[in-house]
Amino acid sequence: MDNFVLHIPTKVVFGKGEFSSLGKHAKELGKVALVVTGRRFAKESGLLDKAIKQLDEVGIKYVVYSEIEPNPESKTVDKGGEIARKENVDFIIAIGGGSVIDAAK
Repeated sequence: MDNFVLHIPTKVVFGKGEFSSLGKHAKELGKVALVVTGRRFAKESGLLDKAIKQLDEVGIKYVVYSEIEPNPESKTVDKGGEIARKENVDFIIAIGGGSVIDAAK
């Protein structure tokens, strides 16, 4: 086995009104985002559209991956990883609950 160092910082921004700071935080992290959501909530609640608007405003390119199911299976998470590598994303944004956050991590 080769020696390596794995450093995976995770930043969670949480609280009332914090969603409106998504663009600001995204701009600090890179130029291309993978936006991870469940199948319905982010879209139906309007949060996905609000996130995309903020990313557009700060010039962040993005790819949406909206296939996360409750208690996501490894194949679902692996597919997100494949998309992230293919699209050369700099960071991941999770919009949703525990399953979405777990899959995004």
